Amino acid sequence: MSLCNDVTTKAEYDKSNDLLKIFLYEDETIKVIGTKCRNAVLNLQEELRSDEAKYAGYVRHSVKNAMGAMTTSAVEGHNRVLKHGPMKVNAQHHLHNVMTRIMKTIRWQLSKSRNHATRQLSRTNTASNAPTKQYLINEGQALMDRNFDMRCHVKSAQVSPNRWIAWLPFKCKHKEDCAAHHEYLRLPQFLQVHEIELNTIDGKNFIHCKCEKRRSTGIPCTGLFRIVDNGRLSIKDIMTAGMVDVSWMKLFHSHFGKDDEIGKSLLLAQQQCFLYENHGTCVSAKVATNIRGRFDATYPIRGPNTSDDDLMQALYVRSKNDARSSS
Repeated sequence: MSLCNDVTTKAEYDKSNDLLKIFLYEDETIKVIGTKCRNAVLNLQEELRSDEAKYAGYVRHSVKNAMGAMTTSAVEGHNRVLKHGPMKVNAQHHLHNVMTRIMKTIRWQLSKSRNHATRQLSRTNTASNAPTKQYLINEGQALMDRNFDMRCHVKSAQVSPNRWIAWLPFKCKHKEDCAAHHEYLRLPQFLQVHEIELNTIDGKNFIHCKCEKRRSTGIPCTGLFRIVDNGRLSIKDIMTAGMVDVSWMKLFHSHFGKDDEIGKSLLLAQQQCFLYENHGTCVSAKVATNIRGRFDATYPIRGPNTSDDDLMQALYVRSKNDARSSS
């Protein structure tokens, strides 16, 4: 299941399954776990592959604001509060009372959330120095700060005036286990190189990264912050409230659905988020101008903390991905 979650492309998903099958058919593997156990694992693998659309991580990356959740069911989200909240619902309650208790629980939950959001409006987030801290809820600002700080570790290169590639340097996820047990070296781990593109849609500038983290979390990814920071802009230009999904705004949680000017503005903002969800993060004209490359320049151009070896490795991975996509 971890292989299903960690992959970001279908090519990585297929490669992981192929490597697992090769490993399971090796004589040493059969000698250790036995034929019966091997066959059971193969059956499980085939069952998971038959439900690829449900389990594969690269599919769930496109689910809007899912935050990488294993389930996006609204029922599952309310399961705990329905069973253990102030109006508990269980098998001991008569059916004619259950719906009333469920409705009261939902109203209590909505009222609790709105009261919490209203209190946040008057609070100052002292855990952040970002220019957006007065507009975003604490959780959203924490994600913004994390991704912004992580930009320092991201390698990048500009491959055309409006296109870049960005990637985190390869780091073994099982370093201690690999050192102690060589079997862990057989677990596939991928250098994930993501393409980033600057586009103009309806007069607005959007930066789209193929990692799709902006779509699944509503927060700009580390690669985007790396590219924007390459433009040598101030923090007020790099990090703005317009870059995030409207659901992370303090006003959204306290005023959405109200029949007033703020409520109607939030509804319009949400419609805009859905309208442009496939295009990435909206940035200002100043940002677009500063990061856009010259058409007469020689590409690729390495970004900060990116060596020639780093770039060659990323271009090699990218060429392999392009070959798999075209085949």
